[in-house]
Amino acid sequence: MAGQRSPLPLLEARGLEFSYPGGFRLGPLDLRLQAGEVVALEGEPGAGKSTLLRLLQGRLRPSAGHLLFRQEPLRLSPAQDGAQWRRCLGVLDQGIPLPALRSPRELVRLSLAVHGQGARERRREATRILGEAGLLARAEQPCGTLSTGQSRWVHLALAMCGVPELMLLDEPLAHLSPDQQAAMVRMLERQALRGTAVLFCRHGDAAAHGALRRLRLEQGRLIEEKGVGGRP
Repeated sequence: MAGQRSPLPLLEARGLEFSYPGGFRLGPLDLRLQAGEVVALEGEPGAGKSTLLRLLQGRLRPSAGHLLFRQEPLRLSPAQDGAQWRRCLGVLDQGIPLPALRSPRELVRLSLAVHGQGARERRREATRILGEAGLLARAEQPCGTLSTGQSRWVHLALAMCGVPELMLLDEPLAHLSPDQQAAMVRMLERQALRGTAVLFCRHGDAAAHGALRRLRLEQGRLIEEKGVGGRP
């Protein structure tokens, strides 16, 4: 429950910086994510939202600063450490298409197999995840026939596999109606109740439904704004 959360952050970034050669610079910035919270990261295109998510995923190496996971330094240089870290994550990236001939059920079961679940557990868990994502009616449908919005739900279902400790989601609300956006954030809140920390990006600066905290990136700098909605 939210009131029983540890006061210590699950993931912490201290003095994180990153620069593209001859161009955009992110940071220095500090960030703390608690287990069981949903945080909206807002900002205009080019503000650095996707870059920050890639740094937290370990896909980019910061030029300065460091990450702590459960108060321990997170070192992602060796390939083995990076692979172990990624198994703790649920990730939604922009622009990565789903395999057109695979169904949502097939993809979710494959992802659960990567997380080490047995066949019986995969069947049960796949049905649960697809049900929460509202995909059971399309579970056997080839992903190539799904709409852009429906594909977004499949991507989120894949990010939920294995009950990740941290979800890093790049524009999960894109291409969804306002009602569908609200439904997706409610789904993220249910995931947070399982102890997952959720950080999701969204375009612009409109209040995100249900987010406990709002962060905003402006010209590579992180600003914390007043939370909206949220649980006590």
